[in-house]
Amino acid sequence: MSSKVITDIDEVLTTTRAVRRRMDLDRPVGRAVIEECLRLAQQAPMGSNLEDWRIVAVDDPTLKRQLSQLYTEIWDATVAQPLAGGEAATTARLSPSVRADPQAQARQHRATRVREVLGLPDDWRPVTLAPVAYTRGLDFRPAVRADLADVASWNGPTERAGSAA
Repeated sequence: MSSKVITDIDEVLTTTRAVRRRMDLDRPVGRAVIEECLRLAQQAPMGSNLEDWRIVAVDDPTLKRQLSQLYTEIWDATVAQPLAGGEAATTARLSPSVRADPQAQARQHRATRVREVLGLPDDWRPVTLAPVAYTRGLDFRPAVRADLADVASWNGPTERAGSAA
């Protein structure tokens, strides 16, 4: 177990992104660490400074297993199986805003089972599931990206970014 951490915020922001393949799921993340992360997250900008959201952190192994099974089932039914079919309209169908047929709408409402597993009130709507884990190793690198001048400009489309020192 390494005690090394990346402390430079620029390094963190430019080298870490989806690290799901490097998650160390055998090393528990303690409640104190998660609560510190949540305190930091509370400082993010929010409309009208309303804190009308709630976070439910889950460390109970039984609940984690139930949620894992539920999300795996939903993923298979709503993403994996339709994509495996190779249908041309799959991408449009998978958009959360496009639920034309009753079967697709029913699949979207399966997330109400998350509310049941966690015993959440009816007026709480589960929005996301974010796994938390330490990573294996810290040898992250910046991703290959387009030149800034190709994707950003100043004051309209003609003054390309990238010229500032």
